Amino acid sequence: MAVASEEILGSRRPRVGICAGGEGRVLRVGFVWTGATAATHLSFRFELYVAGMERLGHEGLVVCAPHDGLAPVHYRLEVADSEASLRSADFWRGLGLDVAVVISWHRRVGVLAALREAGVRTVAIADTDGQMGLRTYPLRTLEEMLVYRQGWWSRLGCLKYWLGRYLGDGLRGSREDEEFVESTRLSDAVVFTTEASVAAFTHFLQSRGREELIERLHAVPYAVPDACCEGAVAVERTDRMLAAARWEDEQKNPGLMLGALDHFLRRRPSTEVFVYGAGGELFSALAGRYASLVVKGVRPLAELTAVLETSRAMVFSSRWESGPHAAMEALASGASVVGPRIPSLAGFTQEGRFGTLSRPRPRALAQAMIDEMESWDSGRRDALQIAAYWRPRLSAEGVCRGLLATLDS
Repeated sequence: MAVASEEILGSRRPRVGICAGGEGRVLRVGFVWTGATAATHLSFRFELYVAGMERLGHEGLVVCAPHDGLAPVHYRLEVADSEASLRSADFWRGLGLDVAVVISWHRRVGVLAALREAGVRTVAIADTDGQMGLRTYPLRTLEEMLVYRQGWWSRLGCLKYWLGRYLGDGLRGSREDEEFVESTRLSDAVVFTTEASVAAFTHFLQSRGREELIERLHAVPYAVPDACCEGAVAVERTDRMLAAARWEDEQKNPGLMLGALDHFLRRRPSTEVFVYGAGGELFSALAGRYASLVVKGVRPLAELTAVLETSRAMVFSSRWESGPHAAMEALASGASVVGPRIPSLAGFTQEGRFGTLSRPRPRALAQAMIDEMESWDSGRRDALQIAAYWRPRLSAEGVCRGLLATLDS
């Protein structure tokens, strides 16, 4: 991909210090969405980020391309004339932003280049777990390719393609790798939800010989709703775990959860397990065998939040996650996290401080669930301590302060 250099693009306006705490001059901060889905229909809650910036004394707005499905919102929404406008420096100059927070997926080079030419400082939210590059993470890349394939012929074809790419890309990497690097170079900061994901992408940059870009990588979690960070924390917790996901999505690995719950409830039938999310009927037969397993299906966020406030833990079975919102909502409520050892969950559990991880096998995940419940039984888990650590880091203003702080580091 041909991308103009900084010299060709022209010099940027002089950089100004960014005051993360809210003091000093008021900043105009735009949250930029370039995806195909309407900006008003996402799990990424832009309203929290706009509110967080305003609480810090700054101005927040959302910028996106036109979309027929845009719904009315209570924050300022700037809709570009076209998707091409987002790749125009003149468009960004007209908005007068000081900072742009772009959900980039290590791509969006055209948008980032236009922002740089316009003199806007950029924070790229990677929305990945940092394990990028087929040559750097070959098995992880193969899993992503195979997981949605149906039938042996389709999977064999996918394996052939992966092998050809692995051999053909060589040590120099691929055009995709070049795009990941260029997206990082055009960003003043690149943000992941945990330090474990930062470490994963650091490994990618090292494999590409671009160590000078590592200093741009930072860990800032996603913001959670105010309801998760307010109010008293329940010290006494019901012997209960929650599992919440889109169970029809193979990324969530529903088969692993089904097997783990079977092993877990056979050994510890007294623990309640509530399963939330679309596709939950997958667990109906198992719920018929264990009275303590309750399939809730799709329910309002307020209900899930209320149940979390008195539950002990949230359990996951995901193959990969950039940072599950449900995990962060659980931690803010004072609950702990259980799941496979993937970068985002490793960052949230912090080597056993806030949860338990396992290999991605049913018996192993079931044992992690048992170990976590026994930690609560024995008093080694402290809901007050968990919430006190995570609430300041996950609140809207805390996350926005963290995003701005990446530009001061």
